Amino acid sequence: MSDFIRVLSYYINFQVIDSNRIKLEKILDKFSRGEGECELRELFEVLKSFSNTILHNSLLTKVNVLAILYHLLCTVVLFHNFIMSLRKTLILMDEDLYERNRSRMADKEFDEEKNKDRLERIFRLLYDYNNQFNSNVTELIECLKYYGQFESPSFLTLFDDLVALFPEL
Repeated sequence: MSDFIRVLSYYINFQVIDSNRIKLEKILDKFSRGEGECELRELFEVLKSFSNTILHNSLLTKVNVLAILYHLLCTVVLFHNFIMSLRKTLILMDEDLYERNRSRMADKEFDEEKNKDRLERIFRLLYDYNNQFNSNVTELIECLKYYGQFESPSFLTLFDDLVALFPEL
């Protein structure tokens, strides 16, 4: 999941925003040096094009892609919260940790049978999060491929990066 966030952040920050910012700066530099006539209308068109390109290439204009991305990021946040909540459970599952932290475990006791149930529940939840994440990534990859082929070739860059990151999907 962290690799997914890294790839998505790289795409948005560097391949969409930064590359278009550089193009915008070159045009603005040309105008500031007086190498072209700078009319307000031209400047407006350049800024409008910059904004439209950023919005379009950053996945914000495709409702389907945005919905999938929303579900993916929700899954990542829920998984993170789940992992953060495991501290107490893991202490209860290890006798040494339990003894060291007994004062914090006010009403809980070390119990082997409950630990088996806890472990099964943890595995089941990890499995469910993994399946949900993989399903959402697969759906995102399919949408990126479709929109990349027919509407926005820049989406194919993110598509290629995700396919390389998740070859098993």
